[in-house]
Amino acid sequence: MTFFGYEQGKSKLVELQEVSVQASPEALLLLASFLTEVAQSMKINAAPFGHEHYKDWCSSK
Repeated sequence: MTFFGYEQGKSKLVELQEVSVQASPEALLLLASFLTEVAQSMKINAAPFGHEHYKDWCSSK
């Protein structure tokens, strides 16, 4: 599993070495829903699947 992100104030996408999460139980359940939905989408659309953005997914809910 690989995570990507941006440094504050920069526009270059970088691979993250480590990810730390500090969140409420509700926020973690929302993240779990996102990951489940993405995993299901990947199974259905394996070949053309690219990537998903959590922020975009949240704003669509």
